[in-house]
Amino acid sequence: MRRGSTAWTVPPLSVVAVHLTAEAPPLAKRKANEETASTKPSPDADAGEDLSAVPVLNISYRAYNSYTANMTQNPYRFLPWDSIAEPFRATTLEAVRTDATPTSVDPSTEVYEWRVDDEVLEGWTGPTAEYSFTTIGFHSIEMKLIDGEGSVMAHVADQLMAKYVRREIRSLTDEDRTSVLDAMSVVYTTATGEGAALYGDDYKGIEYYVRKHLYGAASRECDHWHDDAGIMTHHVGFTL
Repeated sequence: MRRGSTAWTVPPLSVVAVHLTAEAPPLAKRKANEETASTKPSPDADAGEDLSAVPVLNISYRAYNSYTANMTQNPYRFLPWDSIAEPFRATTLEAVRTDATPTSVDPSTEVYEWRVDDEVLEGWTGPTAEYSFTTIGFHSIEMKLIDGEGSVMAHVADQLMAKYVRREIRSLTDEDRTSVLDAMSVVYTTATGEGAALYGDDYKGIEYYVRKHLYGAASRECDHWHDDAGIMTHHVGFTL
């Protein structure tokens, strides 16, 4: 999802060199946001509506994208969040009904209302909705199942974590892999000053990253990055 009026000629990078993306916030801001989002807040119901009379029903939702749609288990179940979305990637929110979820007299009249951060997702009145998040951290998710008379049959309020996901390059789609390689080509061939004029002040060329690496790893008095067995895992997992 592309927002704002700035036009970019370089494809956005989804895995590395996030400074090249038109929408991605600066790395420092992302890190600060992640650090402050360590505790999951309690979801609140719509302040303008009393849902205390709505019965507790067996209905939930799941969030997925093109990479996780066909997975039978939550791929991030080892993390402390029930649901994860990725910034700048279309996320599908899907209602999960069971045999215990009641059905109205005329099921064809049932509609769903989806909200993200208190914003109604207009046009999405079925059991699925699509949304693209533009910031990391927790986002409120709310879903109501409404019968033909306007009564709320089921209500779910939750907090969903939006977080960047690193993937092995061979697992990327053709489109994403091309985007990554194109962006890497720009990083390697466009200096920081020239790139900043083209893409904004957040752009950094390869000489910037080389300098950062040398300052951290090539200092005579102390190697800040390579002083334990993790170097093998790091280079195999992240560099190749």
